[in-house]
Amino acid sequence: MLGTFAHELTHAIDFYQMALKENLDYYDPLLATDKYLMFHLWSEYHARKLGYSFLRKQLNVDADVNNEKKMIDYIKNIEWPNHLKRHYHEYHKTNNGNIQMNDTMQLLGRYAVWSDLFPEEINEPALKEIFINSPWMYNIYTFLRQHNSLDSVYPNFEAMRLILKENWKWL
Repeated sequence: MLGTFAHELTHAIDFYQMALKENLDYYDPLLATDKYLMFHLWSEYHARKLGYSFLRKQLNVDADVNNEKKMIDYIKNIEWPNHLKRHYHEYHKTNNGNIQMNDTMQLLGRYAVWSDLFPEEINEPALKEIFINSPWMYNIYTFLRQHNSLDSVYPNFEAMRLILKENWKWL
């Protein structure tokens, strides 16, 4: 529940800040997915990253530095492969690109948390190797890592769209 609360609170803050940037008096226009799709996707990455990070801190799972190797091994050998498998399954069970992109943002948000915690072991070069046949995954991840705030990503939504267009041609 804690992670979900932080995730949804992040969305609420993102939507509030986006409404201010767009000079909107209410949120309904932000629900127009065509116009604001890149914002939605970025917010999904952002919310997953902050929500999952908050949950890990609240559960204190990364506090024991003596177990760092054990935690890295667990992430690399169990948690990450399970999330990759789930992502692959969810991605291929639908032809809906919006669902696929949303799930991808969540996967990359989670990976970003691990990369922040263990940058020597879980990082961009490792992700690039994992997705050697899907370079757009690496490209969107590096883009997202460079744009951790709405102020940063806001003027770059078109660049984000072009990266995602490498996989979803209809964008």
